[in-house]
Amino acid sequence: MRKVGGVLVVAALLLPVGLMALPAGAAGGTSCTVPSGKITVSPGLTNTPTKNKITFNLPFTNCNGGGVKSATAIGVIPPATPGTCGSLATGPALSITTTIKWNNQTTSTFVGKAKTAAGGAPKGFVATATVTGTITKGVFLHLNASVKVAVALGSGDCSAAHPIKNLTVKGMTPFVIK
Repeated sequence: MRKVGGVLVVAALLLPVGLMALPAGAAGGTSCTVPSGKITVSPGLTNTPTKNKITFNLPFTNCNGGGVKSATAIGVIPPATPGTCGSLATGPALSITTTIKWNNQTTSTFVGKAKTAAGGAPKGFVATATVTGTITKGVFLHLNASVKVAVALGSGDCSAAHPIKNLTVKGMTPFVIK
């Protein structure tokens, strides 16, 4: 009887530790609307293959689940395979790291891949990008996340004199963490 009582006391002491280890809302995930936004391309897309760094700061709104209502995704797609305006929709998947700052003052780190494809984009957009990965830190830890966006070229003519330094993205599917 003493052993059983001792085990129950230890279990009772450890239970709060186990509950604290789970981030709030991690079990259910969330789903958010991804409105249109601009992303920066540096040094810029031209007709000459160039490695470009892509940075973004995009809002998520109307989140449903996980105790969050909105967020801002701040991220970087580091320079990878050299690309051009013409190869935007046909290049290899790009690594992406994003910090998501939720409205409740918590954060998540998302690590994944962005794969572009030609076709299937709404009028005025040149490609789609499917982004998939995992939350590696913070709220929703170890859950998978995904979103599909349409991509449009910003101003410029893809020349060395007038490179395209920004792209417009528009959410085609919700940003889902599950």
